[in-house]
Amino acid sequence: RELHAQRAFEYVMVSPCARTIQTASHIAAALRLPLVLVPGLGECAAAIHKYGLAAFAPDVASSGSAGSSNVTRRGRPSKEGFLTPAEALRYCAAGVEFRDAPQRYDEDFETCISRLARAAPGERLLVVTHREGIRDLVAMCGVSTRYKLPYCALSKFEFSEGGVRGGGHWQLVAPPS
Repeated sequence: RELHAQRAFEYVMVSPCARTIQTASHIAAALRLPLVLVPGLGECAAAIHKYGLAAFAPDVASSGSAGSSNVTRRGRPSKEGFLTPAEALRYCAAGVEFRDAPQRYDEDFETCISRLARAAPGERLLVVTHREGIRDLVAMCGVSTRYKLPYCALSKFEFSEGGVRGGGHWQLVAPPS
């Protein structure tokens, strides 16, 4: 609330998975902001990899085997693997609304978060993702220490254009807590 009062966020970007939507909806309700579902923010979730959720399975059809029709050729999730705003409402705090936004289903977490930062130069983004996403961002900052994160953690990062191979540079401002 303090950061929002200093310089308002426009919306809360969230992984379109039930648990992150639940968390983000309470933040959005408290700040009176809409939610925006961003599929690439969910790609990093450990459960997706641990349980081999079908919507995130590699596309074996391109190798000649029988494959799932709900993944793209690059093995990224399709829209069938995520909650829609209408489906997500049952997980949300009262009064939360969703803002329509173009959806991309061809990105991994790193590509997605960097695209979001690049698309909003000089702006602040409020993102709710999985703790694995925070770990990924810490690694993208070049920090070698592996943080043992609680189930819910906060952190602050900064992004600047350029960096390695022109892909941008992430800096850890406030470590996960």
